[in-house]
Amino acid sequence: MVAILVEAPLRLKRMAQRATAADLAELRQGLSAQAQSMAVRDFQAFFVHDEAMHRKLMDMAGRPFVWTAIAGAKAQLDRVRFLSLEDEAWPEMIMTQHRAFVACVAARDPKGAVQVMTAHLRTAFAAVDRIAASHAEFFEGIAIHLAEPE
Repeated sequence: MVAILVEAPLRLKRMAQRATAADLAELRQGLSAQAQSMAVRDFQAFFVHDEAMHRKLMDMAGRPFVWTAIAGAKAQLDRVRFLSLEDEAWPEMIMTQHRAFVACVAARDPKGAVQVMTAHLRTAFAAVDRIAASHAEFFEGIAIHLAEPE
């Protein structure tokens, strides 16, 4: 997590400064598709659109290989994503963070983009720890601890 939080500000700054109109249109279309999926509680479709958005963000950040690395741990990530839905507030919170991030990129606000992405990553990492603790049987043999020490 430390490596992600150290490199993220530089990548996010570049992303916010270099986002094209086509990039922003694609991100907004993805947000719309995510929102439509959530409105009908089609979580499978939401995850498809969510993955497409994250892949696009990695491309925009000049780090497309990061998505490839993440995809290697996909089974564990998918477990966490589905189990996070046990919390009724989770989907709307994630959508709020996604919208805020895209708004910062569109506004060419690198500071805001860094703040939103840092909060998003911390939220996700804390969820992994919480879910792994409450559903340890799904994570046997996997060392998971991503949240920052307090």
